Amino acid sequence: RVTAFEERVADTLAQYLGVRADSGEIRAPDPALSAKIVVRAMAGVMRRTLAREPRLVADPRFTDELIVLVEGYLRPPR
Repeated sequence: RVTAFEERVADTLAQYLGVRADSGEIRAPDPALSAKIVVRAMAGVMRRTLAREPRLVADPRFTDELIVLVEGYLRPPR
């Protein structure tokens, strides 16, 4: 099931974000919540894109923009 998969990904990502947040590399005051937000945002973007513009998923610019989205969310304040 997709939901179970997303939960496993979020749990794994939360552990990773926790380590990176502790070192100050990213902003994730609540790594579990941040992971859920990232996973759900990516899932939503992917579902909508696959439903409306599936060819866009193969475009490297699409991937680049997803990276910018996540990096912008996790970037620590200056």
